[in-house]
Amino acid sequence: MDSSSTGAKAGGNAGVSEEDKKKARAWFERARTVADTRNYDYAIECFVNGLAAWPDAVDEGHAPLRLVSLQRRQAGGKKPGVLAAMKHPISGKDTVKAALNAEFLLAKDPGNIAYLEALFKNAGKSCLKKTVMWIGPTYFEACQQEKKPSQSRFMTVRNVYEELSARCEEENDLDTALEAMQRALQALEYARQLRPQDTGIDEDVRNLSSRLTMLKGHYGKAESFRESVADAQTQAELRGRDRLVQTDEFVESQIRGARADLEANPHVAAKVFALVDLLVKRDRPAEEDEAGQLLTRYYEQTGNYQFKKRADDIRIKQMTRKAREILTRKDRQAAQEHLVKQLNFEIEVFAERIKNYPTDLSLKYQLAQRLLRADRIDQAIPLFQEARGDPKHRVGCNVYLGRCFYEKGYYPQAVNTFNEAIKNYEVAGDDASKEMHYWLGRSLEAAGQKEEAASTYGQLIQWDYNYKDVRERLDALTREANRSQQTPAPPGGWGEREG
Repeated sequence: MDSSSTGAKAGGNAGVSEEDKKKARAWFERARTVADTRNYDYAIECFVNGLAAWPDAVDEGHAPLRLVSLQRRQAGGKKPGVLAAMKHPISGKDTVKAALNAEFLLAKDPGNIAYLEALFKNAGKSCLKKTVMWIGPTYFEACQQEKKPSQSRFMTVRNVYEELSARCEEENDLDTALEAMQRALQALEYARQLRPQDTGIDEDVRNLSSRLTMLKGHYGKAESFRESVADAQTQAELRGRDRLVQTDEFVESQIRGARADLEANPHVAAKVFALVDLLVKRDRPAEEDEAGQLLTRYYEQTGNYQFKKRADDIRIKQMTRKAREILTRKDRQAAQEHLVKQLNFEIEVFAERIKNYPTDLSLKYQLAQRLLRADRIDQAIPLFQEARGDPKHRVGCNVYLGRCFYEKGYYPQAVNTFNEAIKNYEVAGDDASKEMHYWLGRSLEAAGQKEEAASTYGQLIQWDYNYKDVRERLDALTREANRSQQTPAPPGGWGEREG
């Protein structure tokens, strides 16, 4: 790997000349050519050589290199060994070189979170703004998918984005500054979820939120300045980009531009997704179909699962819209048939995603919910149990697990699960809390623990007197208790199961 020029590029694009870019593009073109012949290892070297000349070239270098690395893994490419890691140190004073070394190793092992982190951190230290904003979401997703998410990793995400935001604000790049600060706050919020007892993070969240508010204020002033730009065409584009509801004419022009970009850069995945984003913007079936076909074609050509994942998302969106349309016609049979069809499709989709991302607990949570709706409870239970490892879904998993045990008739297990969920839930009386108490009461009642069930229902009506059928259930238990006090109790008393 030719990295002789990396040290001079610590300022991102600032020190990159047109000659550097020309040299880089030659390497990128060579990389794409050899990648087409499945010579992935040499393609990786070519891409890294090009990035050594132009370190912040995302669309031209980083993104297609990532695509090649995934293709290589799909083809059975081996991970880098100890010797390769020694030859490519991912730390040191030359942070650009360290970033490129990390990216070289990551290309050989695209799921390695340590290499992802090294690329992200070193790109931040090197002021490679575009690279940080490009690889950041991938690293953040990898942090979420760890079997035991680490708070320190999310703090790393926060720190890199916060520092980048400050630099961009100094350079008056307010678009990037605002986006980076929003991502920093998102990472900090996730770190707080992992350790809710850490009150110090609460203060950090408040401080970061205040800074974000101030930054938005500066951004608003910049937008006002934009409106006074003399160039009428540029002014119209800026207003169109920021307008929430865009005119058809403006969207059409964006689509034409995205098509041209993709035609000029057919190997750049980012160009595919940019066109897809525009095609689905207007919720037009024909354009959505075109987007789905485009994604499917790229998936078949490259084997990159991200293309199929997005195509499936579009299909689910279309099926959901059709379900709403059928419901408005009040054709219950057609609606039921369509919902069953959609549910089975979504089960297939999420089962496939778990095969591609086996450590993503949120996917297991999504699949388990759909299996429960399909009454495939035995398959749903182990997935809910696994998904509890994700702090975001722990409460939801416990509630659904309790429901599964209830539906199976495992009432003691349902009672224990709902009690655990309530114990670990900090808010009393909100919708989630009511739901947990309701099903705890149902489980206690079914298990024959009717005094405890009556007590649970009593708590519920104090929060919400008209909640579901709680009043009727509490009245029935009260009448039964009164009768038992007037006549000799049968053997077992409250402990008898309902007949």
